[in-house]
Amino acid sequence: MPARPRHFGDPMREQRLLEQGAGLVDLSHRSDAVGVPGPDRLGWLRYSLTTQQLEGLPAGVGVTALIQSPKATSSTPSTAVDDGETFWAHTEPGAAAAAAA
Repeated sequence: MPARPRHFGDPMREQRLLEQGAGLVDLSHRSDAVGVPGPDRLGWLRYSLTTQQLEGLPAGVGVTALIQSPKATSSTPSTAVDDGETFWAHTEPGAAAAAAA
């Protein structure tokens, strides 16, 4: 896997821009993603499969959550964002299939 820059010359400015919602983060190394569409997706995920409060999550706001197995015996860490129609959970490479199952 090619090396990714940790910052682009001014890490403090970049952090401030991210806090203001004016920046982007390269998540290409987290190549696997699970998409959950539907109008009830955030409530269903919150009460069924994740450790994060998702109801009321505004579109475009990122969260960190654990995707739990149905019996809560294992979990998959993810960074996620809801685009207003689909909740996208980005997992470590190779973990999406297990998270989706």
